[in-house]
Amino acid sequence: MSMTGFERTLHALLQCPAGTVTGSAGEGYGWAVHRHRHPPAVPGAGGTPAGLCTGQLETVSPDGRHWTPAELHDVIGQPACAAGRFAGTALVGGEPRCWIADVRTRRVRLLDTSAALTAGAGTPVAWSGGALVVPSAAPARLRDPQYLFEAEPGQRIRMALPETTAEHLRLHYRFTDPLSGTLRPAGLAPRGYRDVRATASGAVAAHAPGLVAAVRPDGAGEQVIDLDGAPLLDFQWLGGLVLVTGRPDGFDIVSWNGDVQRVLHRHRGRFLHSDHAGRPAVLAQDQEGGHSVVVVDGGTVQVAGVDGHPSTPVRILAVGPHTAGCLRFATLHAGNEAVVWSAAPGTAAAVPLSRHALPSGRRPVTVRRWHDVAFAGVTVPEPPAVAAPTPVRLRTGRSGTEAYLHLPRGPAAGMLVWLSQAGGRHAPLGPDPAWLALDGHAVLDLRLDLGWWRRTMDERIRPRIVRQIREGVLHSGADRYTGPVPLTVGGASFGAALALLALADCDLFTSGIAQSGAYSRHFTALGFQDENRSLWETPGLYRDFDAVAGAPGIRRPVLVIHGEADRNPATPLAQALLLFQALTANGTRTRLAVLPGEGHTVRTRDGLAASLAAKSHWLTTTGKEAGTHRS
Repeated sequence: MSMTGFERTLHALLQCPAGTVTGSAGEGYGWAVHRHRHPPAVPGAGGTPAGLCTGQLETVSPDGRHWTPAELHDVIGQPACAAGRFAGTALVGGEPRCWIADVRTRRVRLLDTSAALTAGAGTPVAWSGGALVVPSAAPARLRDPQYLFEAEPGQRIRMALPETTAEHLRLHYRFTDPLSGTLRPAGLAPRGYRDVRATASGAVAAHAPGLVAAVRPDGAGEQVIDLDGAPLLDFQWLGGLVLVTGRPDGFDIVSWNGDVQRVLHRHRGRFLHSDHAGRPAVLAQDQEGGHSVVVVDGGTVQVAGVDGHPSTPVRILAVGPHTAGCLRFATLHAGNEAVVWSAAPGTAAAVPLSRHALPSGRRPVTVRRWHDVAFAGVTVPEPPAVAAPTPVRLRTGRSGTEAYLHLPRGPAAGMLVWLSQAGGRHAPLGPDPAWLALDGHAVLDLRLDLGWWRRTMDERIRPRIVRQIREGVLHSGADRYTGPVPLTVGGASFGAALALLALADCDLFTSGIAQSGAYSRHFTALGFQDENRSLWETPGLYRDFDAVAGAPGIRRPVLVIHGEADRNPATPLAQALLLFQALTANGTRTRLAVLPGEGHTVRTRDGLAASLAAKSHWLTTTGKEAGTHRS
């Protein structure tokens, strides 16, 4: 199904860069991933894995040329690099795929094997000589951004959501040509791998929570290194496997070869950053506050102090070749300054060879030529301004009630009245006003002083709130800005319950939107919102705020939106299913949009886009119907 113009605008806005991650690939190559504002929605309980971001890939060649592959707009994590070829995973057409990008020929190839989405910064893809290590078991396809349920009014329906299972990852080699070669199991058991590294000889190591699993190409089988609770900071092959593991007072650099483990270096201080494009290198802060770079070369370790004056080092840019027995490396410092260092064997401090102040908006990624020190950099894009005009604060005629009006740039096609509780307890509107205004709708953000029990008698709480909503809309003067337009009432969480009250008892509104709400008060029998008495102490008040029991009184169309992974105990997905069934069974036209992976608040890029697109479509169609009925 093709996207509407508004949906395309939404996706473009939601994909504005929100941070850039860069890295050196060695041999003068570098890369940058301009990460999007919101991560994508992915299958699995608990919603989007923490730390998962997608972004646009940009590469830099040793000759200084930049390349931004149009196909790789949704790269997951960081790419793996080898001899001018980059590889990784990305969302392509909504499906997780492995990809290979050849910088020299500027071609992108997609592998048939689907890749697992990981929670770490890396991806389960690595170059092993001319072969690519790829995952062979993963979710076959991302689910649609939303599930939509509709039925003919008056029907009695039974509902069940599709079940999904998240498979763990098994790694395979793909030999010879990465597109046509055969697959052979690498011997790693299915686990939730977060990152994988390989060597030209074919050895593979992968990081799973709590352990590192390694397998050599001689068929010896998998060997597991138990981290014994220590955090893994970095790992890389260098003859054997080199691990950087954290300790309470610092970190250890440990070599592993078969069953033999040896501590190469024990550092007291903070681990700051590591680079593994060539020899393993770690930027660390000492306990005394000084900085040093620790480089592993074969079985030896060289520690070189770096002077933080006048700016503080924040990361390693690249590690260069030995020149006349001296080690060269480059660091990036606060204030966007790059420094090239030389460290002779046996010396305790590195000597700065040159300092380079980089222009604003440029970020270095690697060193192109060590003999004259040419930095390769990328431009860090600034997110474009997409906000709607500043909302107008309106008078409501009632103390404690606040109203803010968000207006489109042209005539308003309709107005969404969004209800919440005043005094900082309202459900935030998030991006809704700005982007619904872009689609031609006005949004009246109405925040109410509820005046609960002790201030108001139980039987008068519901009428008082409905009167507040009516007066808040009529006395706000919003119609002076919009003219006579169809009004839709909506809200999230407890605001959704308020919206359904207004839809049942007030004649101002043509339709409603209820998001992430509690609709059956039997789910909240021990209290809700400002009510701390139980269902059995005040059954009448619970009945007044029970939209499922009061479904026969809700006669105007309702859009129900709910996150599938809502963990709020008062608002599980069952609340939305019950409301949809109750309204439909009583003859009210209802649409239910379930957002996979989303919790009580919609946070991911696809979830926001789906929620906003559903609201926009609902406001447009119900507004047109209201106009037709009036004419």
